[in-house]
Amino acid sequence: MATMSRQFLLDWTGSISSNGLKADNSCSYRRTEVFDLDQRRFEAAAVRCCRLDAVRRWVMPFKNRADAGRKLAKALAEYRHQKPVLLALPRGGVPVAMEVAAALDAPLDLILVRKIGIPFQPELAMGAVVDGGAPIIVRNDDVIRLAGISDAEFKIVCDRELAEIERRRHRYLGSRTRIDVAGRTTIVIDDGIATGATTRAALQATRMRNPNKLILAVPVAPSDELGALRHNADDVVCLETHEAFGAIGFYYRDFSQVSDEEVIRLLKKRQVQDQTVRQTTA
Repeated sequence: MATMSRQFLLDWTGSISSNGLKADNSCSYRRTEVFDLDQRRFEAAAVRCCRLDAVRRWVMPFKNRADAGRKLAKALAEYRHQKPVLLALPRGGVPVAMEVAAALDAPLDLILVRKIGIPFQPELAMGAVVDGGAPIIVRNDDVIRLAGISDAEFKIVCDRELAEIERRRHRYLGSRTRIDVAGRTTIVIDDGIATGATTRAALQATRMRNPNKLILAVPVAPSDELGALRHNADDVVCLETHEAFGAIGFYYRDFSQVSDEEVIRLLKKRQVQDQTVRQTTA
């Protein structure tokens, strides 16, 4: 279980002391000597005086990804008249983007990004690869140099991730043609940002496809990473920013994993909606 620091909890409630929390009978919090609380211990303390579901409604700004998408759509309403294209980062970004696509009446496609991890420490990214007509590879030369990774070793991992991208695109979209974003307002959407590496690669790759305007839209992100990403987009729309961030899931009451089957179902649903709109306006 990841640990939420006392600063993170202070960010959420605005009423928790820097020394921790303890629930009293009025469902407020006062100082104790608890310095770090993971989510489970936080909820256990809160439920002493409040029902747990009420606490989660109070603490977490989004019910689920669909709720986050509806709220994000309102913040993006000004772009509707520009007839934007939406690019969702699967899997978690797809339910969010679905709601935005419905509200903006916009076509939805995927942008598939795979981290290129160091062979002996896969969670540490030495680059990323992004799908496209000509796949785009982003290298982290500092990590590559410090880890002593040769060009041959990099290529082996890169080729493996490219193969996985193609497998996923075929599984998610079948033979559907990629939407051409050249000259169009393009909005890249995910369910949140953690380290920013995947999002940065997605933005860099999308920029190379020559959109007229490139926008990043997410429900929640750490403020420092979001600031860094502003250099990669023409506009950034984010509903919640926090300095002491924790993890994306801390901001959702339901952050269940999105399955491949759910991604496929949602994309097919959106495709039918797009066809219905085209037939109605023809």
